[in-house]
Amino acid sequence: MRMGRLFGAWLVALAFWATVLPLRPASAQANFDRPGGDYTSAPVLSGDPADCALVCERDRRCRAWTFSYPTDLANRAVCWLKSNVPARVQSDCCVSGVRGAGVVERRNDAIETSIDRFGGHVVMALGSLTGALGLFLIASAAHPVAYYAVWMVLGVAMAANLYDAAFSTLGRIFGAGARRPITALTLAGGFASTVSWPMTHFLLERVDWRGTYLIYAGLLAFVAAPLHALALPRTRYESDIAASDSVSAPVKVLPAYGLPFILVASAFASYAFVPSGLSAHLLAIFAREGIGAATVVWIGALFGPAQVGARLTEFAFGRNLHPLWIARFALTTFLCAFLMLVLLGVSTATAAAFALMFGGANGLITITRGAVPLALFGASGYGRLMGRLAGPFLLVQAAAPFIMAFMIERTSDLGALTLAAGFATVALICFILIRRPA
Repeated sequence: MRMGRLFGAWLVALAFWATVLPLRPASAQANFDRPGGDYTSAPVLSGDPADCALVCERDRRCRAWTFSYPTDLANRAVCWLKSNVPARVQSDCCVSGVRGAGVVERRNDAIETSIDRFGGHVVMALGSLTGALGLFLIASAAHPVAYYAVWMVLGVAMAANLYDAAFSTLGRIFGAGARRPITALTLAGGFASTVSWPMTHFLLERVDWRGTYLIYAGLLAFVAAPLHALALPRTRYESDIAASDSVSAPVKVLPAYGLPFILVASAFASYAFVPSGLSAHLLAIFAREGIGAATVVWIGALFGPAQVGARLTEFAFGRNLHPLWIARFALTTFLCAFLMLVLLGVSTATAAAFALMFGGANGLITITRGAVPLALFGASGYGRLMGRLAGPFLLVQAAAPFIMAFMIERTSDLGALTLAAGFATVALICFILIRRPA
């Protein structure tokens, strides 16, 4: 009981300090005007300067913007877009900024938008603490309702800590230069299963499953949460740009809505079916084709190193390739692996080759989940964008194992694999249809 109270006190204390640690404010230049250079204006119905900043981000002509507050109750706020960057003049009338610098984030309850506003050092630290609490509670959950409720808590924790949240944090810190850090992060993440599977097996043999959960809860609370809260940089790329008040040529981006957004969201949501469905059923399919259990486990172990190898190759040689080409290559590789199984049949050699090709493709797609939105839509509001893309991705990911099981039961293993290949084909078509900003 005493240990439980100490554990709870640690969670509360660390959550408090992670929240109250000083944050660098968003750097839009409040109480400054930039007279001149106007080429268009429009009322801002929401009254939010962020809307003006986001319109500038999505207009290729725009170099700077000024948001004018309403002068009386009869008038509305006005957004002025500028074709150059006039000198700023102090004035209480306005909020101004340059393209790519100082966007004031809108309030939104999504995890990734919280990262835009507060930073990963707050959101990811709280996510680690929430995960620790969930693992602590699941070890003592005795009723099915309590068990499912705890899993909902763990779902919140995963949303605040896994790749989407981490990519959003890197986008906030590095802006358009986040692709390399994203690749480096996925390199480390590629070893997660390589380390966690044998470690979990070791712990289960010595301290049972409840003890294993408690040990992992301790790692989240006493290792991951402090690292997130204290070691993650608090810098924000927008602040660094605005601090120098110098402007380079604006980066061309697509609007994060309409057909471009639908194609990107559809591509990643379609692909989500593939790793989620195959991770639950692929090894069993190989076993049913007559491959021995020990060999199947060995084939499954190839997946992690293949992911890491592909990411290392991208990190070393793919820096000058647009991430759209990386995604197209990865999906083509997976479809070639599927055709190999269809044409040559399932044997130990073809199964091993499939695992290597699938692992490499998945490793590359994981990178593009962060890099493609960044390259197409820009770094402004990147966290919110990642949150919007994560919704359909997670829905398909959750449904895929059940749909695959249904297909296996009603048709055949080949039918289920064909369905996965069909989803990959849809993703590839979407990526082919996407056009880079002109």
